[in-house]
Amino acid sequence: MLTEGTVIIVVSDNGGYPCGIEMSGSNSPLRGSKFKYQEGAFLVLGFVYSSDSGAAAGLIPSASVGSSYTGLMHHVDWLSTFATLADVTVDDSDVDGVDQWSAIAGDGDVSSPRDEVRSLPPFSLLTPPP
Repeated sequence: MLTEGTVIIVVSDNGGYPCGIEMSGSNSPLRGSKFKYQEGAFLVLGFVYSSDSGAAAGLIPSASVGSSYTGLMHHVDWLSTFATLADVTVDDSDVDGVDQWSAIAGDGDVSSPRDEVRSLPPFSLLTPPP
């Protein structure tokens, strides 16, 4: 199956949670953890695998195999990125994500298309009318 046009992407969420008894984690040597604003909550590992045959042939140039991507990426970027891989057009005004594929699979010369991650303004929970 891995030779038939397969793309596998494994990513982490936002850092380990070091304050648990049964599910403790460590982000060492980084500072911070889940629910914090230091790099330990935001700098996470992942990997992208692409077979070199079938529909996935040539998605990752051979010069990029084994390289690292250190650009800024948000989890909402995966929708736009997967749409690009599937050759599907997504109206950017309808989604918050940006296509990251050329930066991820690039040879290091492509910078991240994202330069910030914005927080939504606080929201209030609405109660139904009486």
